[in-house]
Amino acid sequence: MEKKYNCKVEYVNIPWDQYLQQFITAAMAGDSIGELVTLDSRWFYPTAVANGFLCDLNEFAKQGIFDFTEPKWNQDFLKWCTFDGKIYGYAIGKTYPRSVLFWNKSLFEREGLPDLYELFFNGEWTWEKMLEIAKKATKDKDGDGKIDQWGLSGIDLGAAFVFSNNAQFVDVSDPYHPKFVLDSPNALEALQTWQDFVQKHKVVEVNPEGAPWDYPRQSFANGNVAMLYTQWWMVDDIKNSMKDEMVLCYSPKVPRLLTMCRSIQVLPSMLYRQRSKILNKWPYSRMK
Repeated sequence: MEKKYNCKVEYVNIPWDQYLQQFITAAMAGDSIGELVTLDSRWFYPTAVANGFLCDLNEFAKQGIFDFTEPKWNQDFLKWCTFDGKIYGYAIGKTYPRSVLFWNKSLFEREGLPDLYELFFNGEWTWEKMLEIAKKATKDKDGDGKIDQWGLSGIDLGAAFVFSNNAQFVDVSDPYHPKFVLDSPNALEALQTWQDFVQKHKVVEVNPEGAPWDYPRQSFANGNVAMLYTQWWMVDDIKNSMKDEMVLCYSPKVPRLLTMCRSIQVLPSMLYRQRSKILNKWPYSRMK
């Protein structure tokens, strides 16, 4: 691309905890941290859209620079990134789950636990079955009176229960009037079930005080957790640091959902006019 367009492409890596602030500061000053920027969905709307920080890509489509009917464009993202008839972001390729359930296949075999794939395809993968497995996997292995092998852990574990029970945090069906809906019957049922796993049944490993945010991933990779619910992009890190064999599965099927549920991460991108023709040939950049 650099040779074809006689340009120099520079990747700028910004720490996650500084990214949004730098993006906003630059935008408020009439500048940008880059011609093509990846945003987390939580920052995209309403922060970036409502404050006018993004370009309407329809302008480029009208000029023939973009053709959003081409197969390369992810139609889910185009729909999610459209507000008031204006398209503010895009992505290419497939829509992937934000988070999935990792399970330690080696640990399951050692403990004589059932194969999750068989349960899944037989329609038997439920909250009840997850709890049954988690109870059997949770134990004090060295006899010191402390649990050192857990049935379940996770990053965004509470959200996993909520989403899998056909509930959500905020209803944005009317984008002008979003509503808090975490108090809905489905959401409350999911939150209660999650807390029962943690407090009542004590099968969930809770992060020790002062532990890093990704402690559940580390504990799972060390072979101390049977099932881990976490973000899919961690798969390579876990696989490369784990001695046991691990595989992936979806969240359990639950009372309020007739089919399996997936949680999706939106990664909209921002374009500026100066580089639009080049970016049409190079339509996606991932923030590291």
